[in-house]
Amino acid sequence: MSQINARLSKSLLDQWYDQVIAAKPFLRWAGGKSVFLLRYSKIFPKFDGKLIEPFLGSGAVFFHLVRKSQRMGRALLGDTNRELISTYEAVRDQPEDVYRRLEVLQAEYTAAVDKAVYYNAIRDTFNATRPRVDAAVFIFVNRTCWNGLYRVNRDGRFNVPYGAPSKSSVIPEKSAFFAASAALQQAQLRAASWENSVAMAEPGDLVFLDPPYYSDIVSDDTKYSRFAFRLADHKRLAGAVQHLSERRISFVLTNSGEEEMISMYQRLGLKTTIVSVPRTISGKTDSRIAASEVIVTPPWMNLEV
Repeated sequence: MSQINARLSKSLLDQWYDQVIAAKPFLRWAGGKSVFLLRYSKIFPKFDGKLIEPFLGSGAVFFHLVRKSQRMGRALLGDTNRELISTYEAVRDQPEDVYRRLEVLQAEYTAAVDKAVYYNAIRDTFNATRPRVDAAVFIFVNRTCWNGLYRVNRDGRFNVPYGAPSKSSVIPEKSAFFAASAALQQAQLRAASWENSVAMAEPGDLVFLDPPYYSDIVSDDTKYSRFAFRLADHKRLAGAVQHLSERRISFVLTNSGEEEMISMYQRLGLKTTIVSVPRTISGKTDSRIAASEVIVTPPWMNLEV
């Protein structure tokens, strides 16, 4: 009997491997790491514990590491955006229901004569039901809004305009969507502050931190919510990763490459590596310039760039 159970377990694990090899983000997200990973996917060290991502966004790094390792490793994925975390939970736990609803939204969108009007109607539905969230509506609005932004006004209403996608199909591909659901099976999802998530780190874990960039303060650009991530927040985060380094916990932090940020990390004894990453500067995805970014790691951790 134990041999039969072992064969069944191996078969299920093989099925999981077959799925997660195609896992990728199902959301667009301003500041997401998909472009970054095209150049710097080798920076992440091997680790035996869990992955912790306190600023989840599109989850590009999580999906990349699952594909790369092809192991059912543990992950703690957090974000202060409760609607975002609820959406991930639904994709993990009820992928069939979410995707059926997405197919309905796609059919209605395809049939709509004025797609901007349809988008605005669905956006109104999303705002009317918050803080409860229909995961399919969240995904649809995210994938049809301008440039993948998540922004709310002073009243907490999502107000990003229609993005006029170039493709007629705006929902995720079915196979990739279910692959993402498979990848999330071992993930713990938390609607929590970054402090709460980082506090769960232990030796053997890898913490990846991708906060709102300091360049947003310089340009007075609040992409993510009506609550800005200010200089004081960057300083507290730098202190927290210094503490991780002292505890011999591996981490990778990314930020924009202003001298003020680089000097702050260096004063704390952290390793800084300056890289160049294309950034979208308009609604046109081919309008990109190379911008300076900094990768911050413990001084004792080897970094391959």
